[in-house]
Amino acid sequence: MDVLFLSNHPLESTVVDAATGEVVYTINTPFNLGSRTTTVRDAHGKHIAELNLRSFGHDRVQLYGETRNVSEWLPRDGIFTSSRRLVAPDGRCYVWKKRMRKSHFTLLDCQTNQVVVETHGASFRGMFSGNSRKMGLHVSPEVTPIMDVIVLSFIYCEKKRRDTDKAAAASTA
Repeated sequence: MDVLFLSNHPLESTVVDAATGEVVYTINTPFNLGSRTTTVRDAHGKHIAELNLRSFGHDRVQLYGETRNVSEWLPRDGIFTSSRRLVAPDGRCYVWKKRMRKSHFTLLDCQTNQVVVETHGASFRGMFSGNSRKMGLHVSPEVTPIMDVIVLSFIYCEKKRRDTDKAAAASTA
C-alpha cells in the first residue's frame, strides 16, 4: 500500500491512499507556544493517537488509550544513532533507519532484516513540467495491520530529523 501526505508538514497533513485518493488519516497540530499536541484520526474521524511534543521534559505518546514517554515507546537503537526501535502491538520488533545523506527512512523487521516500509520525501521536479512528488510511504502488505503505529512513528522520526537538520543549518549559518 502506498500512502501520500497531502502537505509537506508531517504534523499537519491529510494522509491518503495513493491508489484511490481516499483519506486514511488526518493529522492536526494546533499552534501553541511551548508543548504542542498532534492528533491522529482515521478516515472516520476516530481518535487514534496523540503525540505531545514538549519544550521541556519528555515527549509523550498516547496510542490506543495507553500513554508512554516516546523514549520508551520508540527508543533510540543505540547511543550514537538516529535509528529508532519500535515494538508493534503484536510484539514484533522493527527499526526505523535514516538512509545516509537523504531525508528518507526505511523500516526494517528486526527478525528478518527485511525492509517493510520505505519513505520518500516531497520533491519538485520542474517549474514547467508540473511534476512533483508528495511525501509518502510504501508499506508492505504484511505490516498494513499496524499502519496506525507506522504512521505515528514515522511522523515522529520525520519531525526529529527536520529538527536536527534545522539545528545543523543554523549552526553553520
